[in-house]
Amino acid sequence: DSTTDGIAVVGFDNRLLRYNQRFADMWQIPRELLDAGDTAQLLGMAVAQLATPETFWGPVEALRADPLGESFDRLLLKDGRAYERFSRPLVSEGRATGRVWSFRDISLRVRAEAVQAALYKISQAAHSSRDLDSLFQAIHAIIAELLPAKNFYVALYDAATDIISFPYWVDEVDERPEPRKASERRGLTGRVLQSGEPL
Repeated sequence: DSTTDGIAVVGFDNRLLRYNQRFADMWQIPRELLDAGDTAQLLGMAVAQLATPETFWGPVEALRADPLGESFDRLLLKDGRAYERFSRPLVSEGRATGRVWSFRDISLRVRAEAVQAALYKISQAAHSSRDLDSLFQAIHAIIAELLPAKNFYVALYDAATDIISFPYWVDEVDERPEPRKASERRGLTGRVLQSGEPL
């Protein structure tokens, strides 16, 4: 329980032998189900949370054929979390009696890597785009890889005239606004300019 990793120990009879609280928290599985030890139900609950459930089973099947083997991979969840998964055999008196599974939450690291990759792609687009409109479209596509971005716009601020304009505007409901004075402090862009903070 002192580790930040979620840990589960499973016997070769497919019963859950032990787990720590971090494991329960990471997979959001009620304690009563964990204590019952029915791995079929537990696996079903875990796999249902994965963005690509098929990636879960490959290492599991490989280790069934190799009781002394180890595995390491990444799991991506539907809600955007990412886990590293590591498995090693549980050995007692020289023979494998089960398997230890550990899960490490690497969501922040994966997110930071994705943001760095997006910034690099935006930089590349800035150098290769033919005009501003194609650059704005490229930026929209890159941002859409990170988060839902159906509604998206680019605002330009001219400090000399104090005017905000919207040269790129994609919105399912609202029409593109007319250029306006930033000092009016209307809308998202006005608030961001006024506060200097993301919103």
